[in-house]
Amino acid sequence: MAALCLQGAEQQKNKYFTLDNGLQIYLQERHQLPLINVVFAVDMGSKDETPGTNGIVHLLEHLVLLGSTASYRGPVLIKEIRKKGAYFNAHTDHDVMTLEFSLPAKHLDYVLDVVKEKIFALKFDQKEIEREKEVIIEEIHRIMDDPMRLGTSLALQGLFRGHAYGKPVFGDSEVIKKAGREQLAAFYRKYFVPRNCALSIVGDFDTAAAAAKIKQKFSEALLRDEAFKEAGRISNIEHRISKERLTTLRYRKTPHRLPAPRGWVRRTPPVKK
Repeated sequence: MAALCLQGAEQQKNKYFTLDNGLQIYLQERHQLPLINVVFAVDMGSKDETPGTNGIVHLLEHLVLLGSTASYRGPVLIKEIRKKGAYFNAHTDHDVMTLEFSLPAKHLDYVLDVVKEKIFALKFDQKEIEREKEVIIEEIHRIMDDPMRLGTSLALQGLFRGHAYGKPVFGDSEVIKKAGREQLAAFYRKYFVPRNCALSIVGDFDTAAAAAKIKQKFSEALLRDEAFKEAGRISNIEHRISKERLTTLRYRKTPHRLPAPRGWVRRTPPVKK
């Protein structure tokens, strides 16, 4: 038993570093399975909304997961990702929005490119915005019909009355219905900047090689990206992220417990033949 524990310890390597642009990176090398789990977190949640913008973060999350980017149309990209054997999803919380992928380790280069596109080169297609509004409104209706989820939301709203955590994570349906491209783009420009984000990768890879790939893809090359410049994200945004507010991205051996993430079926659509 001791030998097995020692062997497991030798196979696990951790590395934490920060790129010059402020993007924080956490790598954990594990060779038990030929898989990788990639999670990109943005320090943006319902805590950053006002009563007049409650639901904007949730809508942005849907667009990041299923929307188009500067180089890819949403449906085409979804089909390509699924062909790689990937599970992918996105989540909104009070504190952070996360985008995650679990897939075979041989596709590390590919998934890093996809993550970069989805986070830093998002397009705001009006048809996609309206489509995801409808999906979210449906999600809110389901929450209203679920005693446990509705009760939890109401308890938090009562407990944190007047506090940023008092706003429902899923958002206000009226705010979501009225949300426009400019309002979404303003949130995007403010929060989707490297120094407000963290990238975590756990799985079967070489730490030194993965770190080199990340530096190549996400550091100075990102700042020269035309889509990045066009979106107006190279600016002096007075928004700081503290280490105390960073969410630690942990490797989980067991799947999510119920209740399932919002719109589990609708948000991971099957491949159209």
